Amino acid sequence: MKKEQAFLLSLLASSVGQTSSPEPPDFSETEWKSLIAESFCQAVGYLTFSLCEPFRDRVPANLYPHWNRAIIQTMGRNRNIATAQNELTALLGDRPYLILKGLASAAYYPDPALRDFGDVDFLVDEALLGEVSELLLAHGYQSEGEENDHHIVFKKPFYHLELHREPPGIPAGAAGADIRAYLGDLTGHAVVQTLECGVLHATFRAPEPARHGLILLLHMQHHMLSEGLGLRHLLDWAFFVTKTWSEPFWQAELLPLFEKTGLLTYAAAMTKTCARYLGAPEPAFCREVSDELCAAIIEDVFALGNFGNKDRGRSHAAALTGEGEHRKKSVFGVFHDMVKAKHPVLRRAPLLYPVFAVGELFGYCFGVLTGRRTRLSKLRRAAKEREALYRRLAVFQTGNPRSDHPTDFTS
Repeated sequence: MKKEQAFLLSLLASSVGQTSSPEPPDFSETEWKSLIAESFCQAVGYLTFSLCEPFRDRVPANLYPHWNRAIIQTMGRNRNIATAQNELTALLGDRPYLILKGLASAAYYPDPALRDFGDVDFLVDEALLGEVSELLLAHGYQSEGEENDHHIVFKKPFYHLELHREPPGIPAGAAGADIRAYLGDLTGHAVVQTLECGVLHATFRAPEPARHGLILLLHMQHHMLSEGLGLRHLLDWAFFVTKTWSEPFWQAELLPLFEKTGLLTYAAAMTKTCARYLGAPEPAFCREVSDELCAAIIEDVFALGNFGNKDRGRSHAAALTGEGEHRKKSVFGVFHDMVKAKHPVLRRAPLLYPVFAVGELFGYCFGVLTGRRTRLSKLRRAAKEREALYRRLAVFQTGNPRSDHPTDFTS
């Protein structure tokens, strides 16, 4: 781990644990640039900037204005997200809905305005999907055919909505059935959140805490086993655990459900990682997780960044593994998915696929020759490294399949 990364973790830990700031860093200009770039790659740019305010005199004078402008852009994006959500909730009126992640996660932060936002994820009952879709289309949104098994994307300038039919990350089989049974009528278990801080002014319906925690964990494993997990995901979990870990629902609901569905090892590992690196509490159920496993998790986070934006080659390598809910694919299968993802027009004109595929193949070969793309041998090596880590997390594996699976979660 680089010293800029270690300092970033100590900064974030001071926010989660509500402790004093770390000692002022003695960074060169290059190291300051590395810290700033890392914070944006991990989608924790705004919070990092705020926590660095006591060290402003250490930041090179020619660098600070650029950093400040980037944060102003982040604030503008956050304001757009809050405005889009407020417009959405006004349109929905009395229709039951839930805001997933995003501002619902920010509500657990000491200052919700400092969380970096990406889009507005919301959920409505299956019976309302058609009605809500037509409502959004009638108010200027376009769906552009972007959808998958659990959400539909709606866009207009500066606004990006994801309409969910259920939370992402729920597996098939018995584990998925148990999770769906626990979630039950999600919109019927909503709590009203009001955020009034900084550029955020919003009142909305969010999942009640226990279900919010399950939704967070499902979302984390879903992205960790696919494109990659960023520090923002870990922070969301760290702030949630910090605020709720002593609540009765952990022992009465979440931990038994995690054990039943094969999420307990993963929940324990992520909680211990947040305790070790981000200053979160260390509940009894995670104490037996090894420091070595936590170190491997944090290294994976730093290797990939938020949604794999630091290393697209290593990110795509996840599809070469067969862990969790994700089916193992061949190199050709990964390439096929990449072409379709980069060229959405193929949904409307599939006959153009050979043109785009040949173009991407030549682009990849040229990128490898120039060092800008990941070689296939390195891609396979990255896949094996990620697979080795994820096997230890035993996601959705039941029956205490691993020696490092926590067996006593009571306190």
